This record gives sequence, C-alpha cells and structure tokens, in this order.
Amino acid sequence: MQAADRTLLGEEQRAWFLDQLASSTARYKLIGHQVIFSEFNMDWAGLQLQWPYESVESDFLDIWDGYPAARQRIVDRIDSLGIHDVVILTGDFHTALAFEVAVPANELSFRTEGTLGRVPIYTPTAYDPETGAGTVALEFAIPSISAANFDEATGREVAQQLAEQLITELSPKPGLNLGVPNPHMKYANLSDHGYYVLDVRPDSITVDYFSSPILERSTTETFAAGFRKAAVSNHLQTADAPAAGKARTDTPAPAGPPGLGTATSTVSGPTVLPVAPNPYRQRQPREVLTAGGRHDDHRSARCDRPAAPRLPYGAAGGRTVHPVGRAG
Repeated sequence: MQAADRTLLGEEQRAWFLDQLASSTARYKLIGHQVIFSEFNMDWAGLQLQWPYESVESDFLDIWDGYPAARQRIVDRIDSLGIHDVVILTGDFHTALAFEVAVPANELSFRTEGTLGRVPIYTPTAYDPETGAGTVALEFAIPSISAANFDEATGREVAQQLAEQLITELSPKPGLNLGVPNPHMKYANLSDHGYYVLDVRPDSITVDYFSSPILERSTTETFAAGFRKAAVSNHLQTADAPAAGKARTDTPAPAGPPGLGTATSTVSGPTVLPVAPNPYRQRQPREVLTAGGRHDDHRSARCDRPAAPRLPYGAAGGRTVHPVGRAG
C-alpha cells in the first residue's frame, strides 16, 4: 500500500490538477471531491474484538488512505509552492467531518501487545493542532440527507463514542497509550443527517453544519457546528452560531423551467431501466477446478479470490465494534 507508484488519479490527471492549482489566480481554490482526502485513522477500532489492525484498515482503502504516497506528493507540492486557500469539499462518506490537511498529521508506527497483537502508535509531528501550523489545506465532508451512516450500522451510542475517540488520546488497556489518531480532525459527527452551507466571502470562508431528523416527518433543523477560516490562514476556528445570511439573496430557479414539460405514460407489467455498463459489477460465469470437481463460479471476473467481507462502518457479521478506552 505504501508503494510510490500506487495512484488514484493517474499521472496525467495528477499533473493537470497540480498545474491548475499552481496557476490559479483565484483567491480560494475550491475542490469538489468524491472521497476523503485527509488521513482518516480508524484502524484501532477493532482492538477490543481482537481484530487485526489490517482487517479494519482494509475497509477504508477506497479513500485516499489507500494511496498515502500519492496523497503525500500532492500535499508536498501544495506546501512547497506556497499555495494558499485550498479547500476540499467532499461527499461519499455520509458523515460530517472537518479537517486541517496536515503534512502529515502524525507519524504511524506499530508494536506488539499481548492478546491485542499488532497495534498502531500515533506520534505527533511538526503539525500543531492548536495553531494550525503545518496545515496546507482544509477539507469538509458533508453528511448524507438520509443514506445510512455509522449509527445505522453500530447504533447511535457506539457511533457517538467512536466519533469522540477519533480525536481523543486512546488507551485500550492500562499502560498502553496509542496517542491521538486524528489530531487534524476538528469535527466528527458520525450519527446525524443533514447538510452544510458554504459561505465564501473576500476575507473568509464559513462552513455551517445543520442536521434534521429522518425517521419522522419534520420541518425543523438544528445548527450542529460552524467553522471559520480567514483568507490565507489554514487554521479552523469554531463558531457558536451560523454565519449571517446574504444581504441580497439570488432568485431561486423556477420550479418548472420554461420550455420543458412533464410526460406521463401508463405501463403494464415490469419495467427495466437500463443504465450505463459498470465493468466493476459485471459478472460472468467461469469454470473453476476444486477438490470436489469442476463447477461454475459467478464471482467477478476481475479477481481470482473471494472478496474479503466488508466492514460496514464498524460492524461485520452481526458483530459490533466496541470502542476502546480513552487515556486518562
């Protein structure tokens, strides 16, 4: 996983992206992104169940944590060129998260601890979470409106404990201090659903998170958290209330755009809606030779072994990840 040639963007797309950042004359460089860019260290979550570090780590490799060398090259380039006001706006993860993208946030090492086996140790680096020194960008992950997040998989109480432990010094047993896994994470809400409002002004950027219930009809919403960033600075400041609204609000788009109509038709029987081919999901039968003879195998033609069971945000096989203890 640490291989230097392991890439998420590919060389051509990475070169284009870095060139756009370096040549941009915009005050703020806002990057819409599909997956979390910042370090998301949750590998410790299975320790109390005696799950190996790798078994949890492998469940979060479809984000940039699966491409650490490629991520570090981007971070180093932003840092070396002195590019300011880079803000990453991220979806996909269904949870509310706010990060200072650091260089890097901590140093990871391992030690063997009895029945716990191989455990991660998080050691501070030059990054200072109190001042933001060592931060090269910011990242805000948006929660889902209704799609499942951690609490649907683990239960709300466990999800809230996990959110707290993401940014807390951990001690799974007396005398063992793992350090703080995510000192650069300024906000973690793994339970609530909602959205955030991004307010961009000449002298600052504000992100305000709002949540609302999804299991019952409701017209209410709650201000969950707010963060401010001054121009040029990469340090996040918390806010106790949402930003003031616009002095002039743009006219919203019309409910029924002119020139467009809605067609209806009656369909009897089942309807098949075609979608674009997805090679990853295509499956084709193969003949496999086993000790019991030949049989048809309908696994994906892309891999030669069964996929490992996926940990759905902290639970697998009906088991729940029990949070580890906090230090102190």
